[in-house]
Amino acid sequence: MAGRTDSTVGYAATVDLLDVHPHATLAVVDDAGHALPHERPTVLRALLAEWPARVRRRDASPAGVGRALAPAAPAAATTGQRGKR
Repeated sequence: MAGRTDSTVGYAATVDLLDVHPHATLAVVDDAGHALPHERPTVLRALLAEWPARVRRRDASPAGVGRALAPAAPAAATTGQRGKR
């Protein structure tokens, strides 16, 4: 998870980790910066609560790999998007 407006470390390095870890998923949370747990605690809780089910779905899929992650709430998080970081 990364905050889209993180001006301390950005989220570019986190996006790059997707190439190294093929089973990883990434949620880039809008309106959150470096202190994502404090700035968007509800979104963080929702993403963490949904994570075990997402892993089970990935493991049950024929390919065994799934990187798509639906937003926790409309416009709350996006995934795997490269762009201005």
